[in-house]
Amino acid sequence: MKRHVALTVLMATIINSAAYADVNDEPFGFRFNMALDRVSVYTDVLGRQASAAHPLGSSHNPGAKDFLRKEPFTFNVVGGVTTNQVAFERGAWIESIVGVGSYRFPEPTKGTINVIYVRSDTQDGTILNGDLFLRNNKVGVAYGYQINESLGVGGNVTFTDTQLDIIQPTTIAGLGTFTSQVESESLGVDFQLGVLYALNEQWSVGLTGGAGWAWSDDVVSIFTPAPPFGAGTITLTTTNLTESVNIRGGVGYRPKEFLGIYADLQYLHFEDDDNGTADVARAFLGGEMFLPGPMALRVGTSLDTAGNASIGANIGYYGFKHVALELAYQYNAFPEINREFGHAHLVSFGLIFLF
Repeated sequence: MKRHVALTVLMATIINSAAYADVNDEPFGFRFNMALDRVSVYTDVLGRQASAAHPLGSSHNPGAKDFLRKEPFTFNVVGGVTTNQVAFERGAWIESIVGVGSYRFPEPTKGTINVIYVRSDTQDGTILNGDLFLRNNKVGVAYGYQINESLGVGGNVTFTDTQLDIIQPTTIAGLGTFTSQVESESLGVDFQLGVLYALNEQWSVGLTGGAGWAWSDDVVSIFTPAPPFGAGTITLTTTNLTESVNIRGGVGYRPKEFLGIYADLQYLHFEDDDNGTADVARAFLGGEMFLPGPMALRVGTSLDTAGNASIGANIGYYGFKHVALELAYQYNAFPEINREFGHAHLVSFGLIFLF
């Protein structure tokens, strides 16, 4: 228990906690996980943001994976590659490469299997008064099934492997300021179930729910002067389990065939032995318009209970028979970690193949 208390106090010191309210006052680990939850592997969702009631397979809702089977959605195989570039105002730069693939079983079997792989790395680790190193691998498998033309259900499971190192100055009361390093390695798994229902040709509703677990090994080193002027390197080691719950619901409205409006509400809960619990709720609002010609424009915004807002936009081009192009931009994409990183500018480009 003493090690856990020491680690919690040290983490709070390392990130230079100030007077932030609500979610913004939570420990860095909680806020980092909350920021990661905003990530989508699909560029169109990054622009629209709200997607729980959206019928395409790119939706956050696994119940949408097999929902649309009529023209022009009669393809059986989908593959894609996406690059996400995230530039933070304090200098950090994180890059991720995403690979996705889907196979739709033809009728009467039905069902769609979807797999994803994401690799994220820091290209520049500059943060507030220090440096950061991030390496993350994520693998996910989803399955959706169209029960009938109005109802789809599905589920997914994802596995993550994350390495996170932070080097910053640490002030210890009465002793002075020293360089410190936090090295964290974690393995996580989470699952999600979802349902999508079309009330009629204009209205749809979606609901998802899931839970996750992440096991981490943390090593904190404080580099003080060697004896007799100091204690040398002070090392604290601990293991931790973080549990999470994620509930998201949404509604979609298509007043015209070329126009759609979507809204989501989300609740997130995190807890672990070291830091207690953290809760946040978010609201998402987005829309899409299919322009004359083979193009679509999407815009979206989000707001959480801590007052953090994000906005995004996306352009899709569908003029090729078997290829779709997606480009998106988000401002303040990860507001939970603004204290250390500053505001994030996210640019995403996706190349999708359909057969």
